[in-house]
Amino acid sequence: GKFIQRNGVSVTSITKARPNDLFKRHPDKFLLLGGGNVTLPKFASAPEVVQLQQAARTGRGIKMEDGDDLPDEAGIVAEFRKSLLAEQATSVSITELCSAFLHKYKQPVTDVVQCRPADFFRKHSDVFVMMGGGNVGLREVLGSSAVSVPPAPQRDARRREEHRAASEQVMSKLVLSDQVYSDIHEALTPSALLEEAQSRIQALVEALRSKSFLAVTDVAVGGAYGKEVLCRDVADAEVVLFVKQLPLKDHSKWLPHILETLQAVLEMNLAALDAHSYSSDTSSLSFEAGAKGFRVKVFLSPVYESDEQLRECINSTPPAYRNFFAPSFLKSGTAFVLKQPAHVKTAIKLVKWWASKQAWTSEFTTPSAYLLETVTIHVALQRRSTLSEIMKSVFDVLSNFDTIKVLWADIGAATYELQDIWRPLLSHEPLFMDPVNPVVNLADANFFDARDLNKFASDPAALDVFRREAMKQPAQQAELQKLLSADFHED
Repeated sequence: GKFIQRNGVSVTSITKARPNDLFKRHPDKFLLLGGGNVTLPKFASAPEVVQLQQAARTGRGIKMEDGDDLPDEAGIVAEFRKSLLAEQATSVSITELCSAFLHKYKQPVTDVVQCRPADFFRKHSDVFVMMGGGNVGLREVLGSSAVSVPPAPQRDARRREEHRAASEQVMSKLVLSDQVYSDIHEALTPSALLEEAQSRIQALVEALRSKSFLAVTDVAVGGAYGKEVLCRDVADAEVVLFVKQLPLKDHSKWLPHILETLQAVLEMNLAALDAHSYSSDTSSLSFEAGAKGFRVKVFLSPVYESDEQLRECINSTPPAYRNFFAPSFLKSGTAFVLKQPAHVKTAIKLVKWWASKQAWTSEFTTPSAYLLETVTIHVALQRRSTLSEIMKSVFDVLSNFDTIKVLWADIGAATYELQDIWRPLLSHEPLFMDPVNPVVNLADANFFDARDLNKFASDPAALDVFRREAMKQPAQQAELQKLLSADFHED
């Protein structure tokens, strides 16, 4: 950095080698200390040099305690200050600090601060001092008179474009293997997310059971939380209150009025649980819980004496109104997903997370979470044994969803027999039966337009959302930086 400031040209452009390689060629003149640090042999006995050599030999590096939520900018300042103090050195490599942050939070610090690390430290000059050579120190250690070295000249527009193009090239070559998908899944499912959801849902369920005016006999929880497929950006729960003395059918005549009253009651009684942003339609009401957008959807169901009584009520209801019976199947639908192997649930989370990143035209063209869950399960049943195989096959199916025909009962995977399927559905195209409800086609064109799904899933760049997420992982970040560095020095 100082060389280019003084001479207007980089060391690399003169030596045609990386600075580290230059230092290694001349061990009589330079002493490499590790972590991007170098000094002169005559300073080999200096305390700071001895400390850096010991750190390099032991591989200690910068360490941060296990973290929770990703901190904001003020939290990052505090985190870096704490790490610098712990090192008990006048300066530390910025690369090591950023690597420790990436290891702890599984995301680059640049994702939060939205600028280069060096610019971040310069922004907070009341705390940090830029020492040059890619190192940073603390003002409280170095003294108030310490002055940061001036920044190096910014790369020109052509260099920045080359850097962007190189990043895209590296990403496009990334193979989405089982390990890469597993790393993405781990980053999308922090333990703190599940713990917070569990605590919040348990409190909400108890409040819904005891503080509504309804004669609730049972409560069932589904959605991403109830099915154990919760992940970042896909955090929701579906709660069904089973209420005695409700009419067994003709939901459209009584359900909207009860939901309207229930919403007013819940707005008063759930305020202490930070429930807000209520909305409702003819079949459910929903609200957000907490500040992170955890969405809870509440349904009501009559109490049926048996599955046979439920099916009799469905069969005597016109097809256009049968969707009102869906909450009565939530228990069996949730159990169907819960019983799947762990790697299938991982695939379900990844597919639903992908869907959350798509720009669906409308609610009518947005596939339901349950549809994506069951598509993934059906693919896994076709002897797709590895995570990467399941993911590839899921997108093949979604790309041609307008011609799909899945009965479940024909392979013994449904909770009903083949003859239980409502016969008019067999002529539907596309047809994707609900595996727990023999009168529902999840791909019914009257309720879902699959054109967006076909388009997004068949796009050659459909999986790039996974590659971009994978590039945030430590292994891919290290590989990217190595390749970009090599490309830079070749120039």
